Amino acid sequence: GLRNKARTLISEKEQSELKKNEVPVCQALREEIKLVIKRRSQRIAKQFCDAMLNRPKVQTLRILTTKAERR
Repeated sequence: GLRNKARTLISEKEQSELKKNEVPVCQALREEIKLVIKRRSQRIAKQFCDAMLNRPKVQTLRILTTKAERR
């Protein structure tokens, strides 16, 4: 088919160069993916930490509103 014809048009030297160039690209993509996952997990951890810090404030607010309703 067309793929076989395209492969024969590219010399073996060019094919080997292409294969050599693919490896750093794959490694760069892997590193980028790792960074994205790390950033995302840090963001989620920060949101969770903020939520835990604000929880007593929410509880205090609920207590105050409940007391105000009872009066």
